[in-house]
Amino acid sequence: MFHRLLEFVWTRYSHYEIVEPCTFTTGDGERWEFGRRIITIAKSGDEYYPLKDYPYLYRAFANVRNDQLLLDFVKLYGPLTDEGLTPSSPKPHFTSSVLMLDGRKLNEVVYVPGDQIDRCLKEASWCAHILRYHAKKSPQLHASIKELEVRPSLCTLEIEADPVNGVRMVLEPKCLLDAIKLQLLESISNGVNTFECAACGDWFSKKSGAKFCSEKCKDSYHNAKNKKQRAAKLNVLRS
Repeated sequence: MFHRLLEFVWTRYSHYEIVEPCTFTTGDGERWEFGRRIITIAKSGDEYYPLKDYPYLYRAFANVRNDQLLLDFVKLYGPLTDEGLTPSSPKPHFTSSVLMLDGRKLNEVVYVPGDQIDRCLKEASWCAHILRYHAKKSPQLHASIKELEVRPSLCTLEIEADPVNGVRMVLEPKCLLDAIKLQLLESISNGVNTFECAACGDWFSKKSGAKFCSEKCKDSYHNAKNKKQRAAKLNVLRS
C-alpha cells in the first residue's frame, strides 16, 4: 500500500437517509439543480481507518448497483464525499462561494450537503468496469473509462521527512471515494485476482478460474440452469 494510505481516517454516522431532488436559484437568477442525495442528520460520528479495516473495500463498492445498495454501503462505511460528510436535514440548506474581481462577480458555486446518488452510482460502475476488463485483460478498458468520462483527482501528494529513509511520499485522499479508487488501483498493480460471480454478479477473490463467490451461489446457479433445461425438454415433449 502507498505510504501512509492505510492511515487515511474517515467518519461514519449512525443515521442516513435518501432525500429527493432540490433546486436553488442565486441572486442573479442562475438555477442550480441537485439530484437525489444521501444525507446524515447526525451531529457527530465515529472516526475509523477504512482502508486498514477493510482491505477489499473497493470490491464492496463495485458491487453497488442501485440506490438501496448505495444507501446500505454508506450506512456501513460512511459517506463517500466531503458533501456527504456534512450533516444536513431533510430540508436542504445551501451555501455558496463567490469569486470576485474588481468588484465584479466572476463565478458562484453552490453547495448542498449529501452524497449525490447519480454521481456515486456512476463511480461504482467505473470501479466495476475496471475490475471486469482488467480480469479479462480486455482492450476495452481504456474505451470504457473514456466513455464514462470519469476523471478523478484522487489525492494530494506531499513529501515529508522520514527518520529511516530520509524522505517519504505521502498520499492524502480527499474523501472515501478517492481512497477506494486508490485502493483499487493498488490492488491491480499488486496482481490481486478479482472475479465476477457468475450467479450474483458480486466481486470476489479466489483461485484463478473460479466462477462463483460461494457454494451457495454455485448451487443456485446450477439449480436454475437444470430447472431451465427441464422446462425446455418439457416444452419439446408437449409440442
